Amino acid sequence: MLFLIILSHIYFLLDKFNNKETIFCFQLQTE
Repeated sequence: MLFLIILSHIYFLLDKFNNKETIFCFQLQTE
């Protein structure tokens, strides 16, 4: 559960920087 919380913080930080490419790559890695 803690891992999911950390993930959401990472997504929030990435979105804050508006780095959509990084988010996309991160999603591919988690699959």
